[in-house]
Amino acid sequence: MADNTELSAVLALALAQLATRTPYQLALDADCANPNSHTSAGAALLDNVRDAVIEAVKFDPELATEDGFNRGRDITHEIADAAPSVYTGQKWAEFADVGAYLEDISELASDSTDMDNMGSVALYVIAERLATTLFGDIQRAVEDGEAMEGSIRQTVCVHCDLEVEGGPADGWRDRGGNTSCVTDGQNHVGNV
Repeated sequence: MADNTELSAVLALALAQLATRTPYQLALDADCANPNSHTSAGAALLDNVRDAVIEAVKFDPELATEDGFNRGRDITHEIADAAPSVYTGQKWAEFADVGAYLEDISELASDSTDMDNMGSVALYVIAERLATTLFGDIQRAVEDGEAMEGSIRQTVCVHCDLEVEGGPADGWRDRGGNTSCVTDGQNHVGNV
């Protein structure tokens, strides 16, 4: 395992990348239907689960390690339980928006006559699956020493030789294999 300084940098990058996932990417992670828009009820549900995972790891960074795995599973259930709205209309909007009607909850819903409970269980299953996936992504990023879609690397501007961690996704422009902190698109103006 990396020292605390390296772990913090890797963890910070992993959390920053996780925070940029769109509701559509989160729907893929949760294996549910795509929400109707970025601002729909289902999108808000998925965003809230993502944000709760990020906050949990910020509060207790050990959740991102193998040692914190079991505690992470407990927190996953808490996040999933709190995910569906307590307001009936909002809950059913979430339910329809993420396609929770496609979930097989026959083994989890003991009272099949309580439709409100069945809706909550289906949303719980989606939220739990998403939280589990996100915790796993963070843990893998920390274990591998790189964040989800790329490792932390040193990038040098070809004009000013400024060396930073990151790369084109962090505001640096990649021009034919050369990385530059050009800000006006044509000339070197300064550092981003």
